[in-house]
Amino acid sequence: MKKKLHYLPFLISILSIFVLATYLRYSLYLDANKFSAEFQAQNAVELSSADIYKISTKLNRLYSVGNWSCLVGKLNEREFFAIKNTLCENSLITQQINISSKESGLKLQMTLSLSEEKRKIFIMMLFFQLCIILSVRFIVQLVESKKKEELRAFNIKAMRFSHDIRSPISAIYSLIESNEVGVDSKNKAIILNALDVIKNSSLELLMSGDKSHVATVVNIPDSIREVVEIKKVEYPLSNIKLIGLLNARSIIIETHFKRIISNLINNSIEACDKNKCEIIISIFNNDKNVIIEISDNGKGIPQHVQEKLGTKIFTTKTKGNGIGLASAHEDLSSWGGKLEIKSSSKDGTVISLMIPSIEECSKVILIDDDELTRMIWNNKAQKQGIDLTCYKSVDGFMNEIESINIETTIYIDNHIGELSGVELAEKLNKLGFKKLYLATGSNPNDFVGFKFLKGVIGKEPPF
Repeated sequence: MKKKLHYLPFLISILSIFVLATYLRYSLYLDANKFSAEFQAQNAVELSSADIYKISTKLNRLYSVGNWSCLVGKLNEREFFAIKNTLCENSLITQQINISSKESGLKLQMTLSLSEEKRKIFIMMLFFQLCIILSVRFIVQLVESKKKEELRAFNIKAMRFSHDIRSPISAIYSLIESNEVGVDSKNKAIILNALDVIKNSSLELLMSGDKSHVATVVNIPDSIREVVEIKKVEYPLSNIKLIGLLNARSIIIETHFKRIISNLINNSIEACDKNKCEIIISIFNNDKNVIIEISDNGKGIPQHVQEKLGTKIFTTKTKGNGIGLASAHEDLSSWGGKLEIKSSSKDGTVISLMIPSIEECSKVILIDDDELTRMIWNNKAQKQGIDLTCYKSVDGFMNEIESINIETTIYIDNHIGELSGVELAEKLNKLGFKKLYLATGSNPNDFVGFKFLKGVIGKEPPF
């Protein structure tokens, strides 16, 4: 509804221009009809007798005093008088008048133009409406910019509030759980459910600061560490450890990844004895993948239940719908990864996430017209032992495309030559290339919806 209101001033301006043009055109039509009637009444004798000398004299006189673009006289289809300057047909600023006498075979074709005064009025109104449109557009952009700043400030405050409120909530949660406040079991369940709602809402709010829905380069350990710190506040009685690599990068949607990790930790805690819960998150890699293992000492998952996990219609929770694991499978699959579950009642559960490492690329191509960027990528590739080929133009790349394997990973600057990076990526995708990324300084959110892109990264080398 708000977007429609933004266009309302423009629609009003366009409508007012249309009304003005219609009014001027109609007034021209009325003037032409009025003149036609007067001319025929005043020159009835000349018209019926086909006195072309007198008619020509009057047409000459008319042209010198009126707004005429064309005056043509014909006798038996032969022209005896003709002045043709511009338009002789009907248009926005001209109206044609046809006068004829069947008795004498005389025909007059007279085209009346809009007066100079009315043309100036029309041009002034167009200019005035253009000023209004530009002014309204400027005001709307100014208001929207202010609202965005206010919303950003509000989001920061909301995230701070969400972060700060989690500690006192956890303290209340612990007191209720320990029965130190003397709450009966019925009221205890109600309070704990209410606290769960507040905790989950604050977690969503805390993670809502990043609105990106485009895959970008993410350091997996850093992203998991942020979630773990939050969980330690939420569940102070649980022992959550993060071990393994400090640096392991992949191209994923970070907000979705954090949600997956958060849900899996929640599941592990729910499966444990809350006073003896131990969760270990290990991060390591092999030749192609970053491996994240989340292990717990819980009660395990029966085999018949494991076979059904990941479908949206199945869950073991009384208040769940199975969407969490199903969404995790979908996200991981879209990033080229997968999720595996191993569980037993004796050893607990181990959930393994496998995500393609960004270092898996054996052959990499960069298409960028900036010499400094190419130098930085080349230097980094040499140090990392990566086979990198840089092209400074689209033409240079296209000249060698037949010799390039379609499995090659290609990074494209979004501003290069006549084609944008998005347009070039779409073209390459149709040729069979699938590992296509934008390497740009633009906001990744500007490229949401381009399914042929595997991700959007910055100008820094992703290896």
